[in-house]
Amino acid sequence: MAFKLKLKDPPADVTYPYVLLRAPLSEPPVMSEAVKGMVGLLIAMLFFMFGVAYVMVGVGATIWQIEGQPGSMSDFLLTLTTFTKPEGMLARHLGMGSLIVVAFALVTLLHQTRGRWLSSVQPGFRWRWAFICFLAGLVVIGAFAWASSGFTILPIKPQADFGVWLVVIILTVPIQAAAEEYFFRGYLLAALGSSARSKWLPIIASALLFAVFHGTQNWALFTERFGFGMVAGVLALYTGGLEASIAVHTVNNLYAYLVAGLTSSIAQVISTTELTWLTAIFDITGYALFALAALWFAQKLKLPNTTP
Repeated sequence: MAFKLKLKDPPADVTYPYVLLRAPLSEPPVMSEAVKGMVGLLIAMLFFMFGVAYVMVGVGATIWQIEGQPGSMSDFLLTLTTFTKPEGMLARHLGMGSLIVVAFALVTLLHQTRGRWLSSVQPGFRWRWAFICFLAGLVVIGAFAWASSGFTILPIKPQADFGVWLVVIILTVPIQAAAEEYFFRGYLLAALGSSARSKWLPIIASALLFAVFHGTQNWALFTERFGFGMVAGVLALYTGGLEASIAVHTVNNLYAYLVAGLTSSIAQVISTTELTWLTAIFDITGYALFALAALWFAQKLKLPNTTP
């Protein structure tokens, strides 16, 4: 007898963190939801720590084969992890992209919920709203990035093969940004919300995991990443989906890589472990102002932020 999933929809009138619920918020938490949430969190974090690396190595090994096996594969993979070649960004971002597959698989197979609810409460991905947020992000994040540099125009010295880098950046940065948002503000936020009926606990916990999982960093850089995670979580809650956080995440990373590629080296971006407190404050302020702009647009557009 064939196994058939009985996929469900969330209860009516709940905000984004609760799209995996089976019962309304007014009722006591369902034990099976809490257990599935904890199991899902464990699986998701293990995949983030180990599975993504295996996917990256697989993509890198494939590139090595396509390029005619230049040198040993271990040496080739090492050059990819340090972003000394555009192939490194391609492998890393495609590896991160596997987080989207894992998030949707957990929602569908473990929680038996239709995957479209992972994008928004509409449900599904709201492309028009995402485009509006992307344009707003270009203006706000760009202005603050310029302000943090003291309103100076950096000398243009493109690194070698910048044309190739440019293609890889444009094609893969949206995948990487979307993957992190579907993982941290999507699945982790929803899984935590399935057992914690406080709307702030999932946001704080997912922001902490987002900052911690970024590896070695000083306190200013950790705070900047935690601040971004908090802003992204608030956007998911009050706009009812991931489009705004994906848009600002994409814009932020596009600016970082493009500026580095045009003025110094993209390898410097990926190896950054320290940030000044002034830069961290500038960045968090920029994220917060983007959030205010996005919430204003959402109100004007009467964007739904709860399930039907």
